[in-house]
Amino acid sequence: MANESKKFAHQVIWFSTLLSKKDNIRPLQKRLEKLGATHILIQEMAQGQKKSRFMAWSFMSHEQRLTLSGHLL
Repeated sequence: MANESKKFAHQVIWFSTLLSKKDNIRPLQKRLEKLGATHILIQEMAQGQKKSRFMAWSFMSHEQRLTLSGHLL
């Protein structure tokens, strides 16, 4: 998924994926950094005792994201 997202880096503002295993965070984060992701966000969520997390990333600069989202409004 990370490799495929790079192909659409200038068409999509944010990519995201759900990660149920904490052990998958670091390898994915390293891969995204290597691919050139400019922003990587990791958010933990909990429902009772079940913990999961999602990761979101973008290849665009802050200015590019603002410009593109401005066109969507």
